[in-house]
Amino acid sequence: MTEEPLLVAREAVLEVKGLRVNFHTYAGEVKALNGVELTVRKGEILGLVGESGCGKSVTALTIAGLLPQNAEVVSGEILLEGRDLLRVTKEEMRLTRLGEIAIVFQDPATYLNPVITIGDQITEILTSDKKRFQPELVAAGLKEF
Repeated sequence: MTEEPLLVAREAVLEVKGLRVNFHTYAGEVKALNGVELTVRKGEILGLVGESGCGKSVTALTIAGLLPQNAEVVSGEILLEGRDLLRVTKEEMRLTRLGEIAIVFQDPATYLNPVITIGDQITEILTSDKKRFQPELVAAGLKEF
């Protein structure tokens, strides 16, 4: 009789539980997400697939805290290493996006500000949290910002 290999339980890095999001539009309320559940464990990669309009982008934008003003998270939790991102301040979410999560849009050129140089936009990211990026700034020879 052979022994079964032990399964090593990996802790969840990201858990989305019962996520419901509605949009308030001139035509009425649009229920965009209705009970999204997903878990990403350390070392895993998760891909969201589905037809157009099924909620992939709304799910990603909700996790990243980038929903438009007419969106409302009706219920649910988004736990990043146990911390509910739906309960953090705007500043805490901004810092989370700087160091822990990111989103790559399908057409990133449309999300950059065309009247500000790319260099200035990157500098804004690096200088927004000097303690976090200090080693990178020093390594790049940018000691003073």
